[in-house]
Amino acid sequence: MPVFQPIREFLDSQEVSSLLAENKRCLVSLPETATVAEGLQTLAKEGILSVPILDQDGEYEGALSVGDCLKNFTTMLEGNHPRWIDFADDIREESIRACAKLFLAKPVQKLQHPGELWLMTAGFKSSVLDACVESFNIQELHVHHRLYLCAPAQAEAHTETKGTEVTVVSVAPGSEKPGATGLKVSHVLSQTDVVRLIHKNADKFSEILSKTVDEVELTDHAVFTTSVTTSALKAFGFMAKDKKSSIGLVDEDGKLVGNLSSSDIRFCSNEDDFPLLLHPAGLFSLAVHGVSGAASKADLLEGKGPSPSDLTGKWGDVMSAWPLVSVKEESTLKEVLDALVKHSIHRVYVLDGEGKPVSIITLTDLLRLFTKPPPQ
Repeated sequence: MPVFQPIREFLDSQEVSSLLAENKRCLVSLPETATVAEGLQTLAKEGILSVPILDQDGEYEGALSVGDCLKNFTTMLEGNHPRWIDFADDIREESIRACAKLFLAKPVQKLQHPGELWLMTAGFKSSVLDACVESFNIQELHVHHRLYLCAPAQAEAHTETKGTEVTVVSVAPGSEKPGATGLKVSHVLSQTDVVRLIHKNADKFSEILSKTVDEVELTDHAVFTTSVTTSALKAFGFMAKDKKSSIGLVDEDGKLVGNLSSSDIRFCSNEDDFPLLLHPAGLFSLAVHGVSGAASKADLLEGKGPSPSDLTGKWGDVMSAWPLVSVKEESTLKEVLDALVKHSIHRVYVLDGEGKPVSIITLTDLLRLFTKPPPQ
């Protein structure tokens, strides 16, 4: 039996309905008329990475994610200058404010990504494995991190297609009307939910989860990094350009001292916040998370923050105010799961003995490993 087959079989035995019942959460949504500023505020307040957009009838129209926001903002900068990243250090506060003002005033409808329909013909009785393989597309290169679902309804009201953005939906009984889609979103299922389910049942897979990161070959994933002194604006630009959701921050010795995530853009929901992007990514990260480090958000906005040269050789101590979650090559899969679940994060870095990043493990990596089909 393949190493991870027991976990795959377990996920196949679990119904989506049961998982949704365990993970009760209030579904947050936005009307299509909401502005990007309101969208970012909602994402930050709720601590979420994506939110469904509803039309005037309360029906599903699309979804807004932190990735959509980051991509659109950097595209606006590119419109002003095709090679803006090369000149990011020359961008002035008034320019970033002007761009931010236009960006934040946009309706979310302009940024949302469309969801293709994928019918769960068995309703919520579909297995969690089905959701991972058929909806998250977990074994594919481009995956989906969350699914929006509705209560099952009449089959003839559905279509079944697959596309680059898959959203699981169905028609709520009684919501049908002429010309309407009837897509009343009621639930969301994420990769995090599935990883938490596996973690909760970890005792069933103790032998499998005792294997090390090195043994299961999770130590060769390329790590995307930049200097901790790189401006947050440029770091976000690198992420958008290379379609990454995070970037590691390293000090002058190449040691990993921090992380910048696309989700951090949520904290720029007011045009007065955007000048923060002109500061070093390390200081930006600490400031937007409200961590008492070298400078507060107010300090940076008032120009009272330290210069990067003042912190040479000290970045490890400065960034320790926001501890980085990491594992080692000899860490077990159980330790990786523990770290992801305990800290409610989407990735952990793998560090060598000197504290330098050698790999990164995401929720997707783990689910891809656990759901890999047996060889034919």
